[in-house]
Amino acid sequence: MAKYLKQGFVRELEWQLNREEISYSKWVNLMEEECIKNLTEDINDIINSENSGLSAEQRLKEIKKINETFCKTKV
Repeated sequence: MAKYLKQGFVRELEWQLNREEISYSKWVNLMEEECIKNLTEDINDIINSENSGLSAEQRLKEIKKINETFCKTKV
């Protein structure tokens, strides 16, 4: 999941958590939402990359690889 979280975003949430501006459960939810948002953007970029030189089959393989990586880290 770390690939799908930007360092600045994580730091800001950690500061909010440390200052007790957000609860731990809220922190976890926000991290998960950001991760899913960034993952979705990556998949959309692959789907819409018709001019990238990749065939539809190659793009599907890229999406499958991203999905497998995400599912392994989300335990």
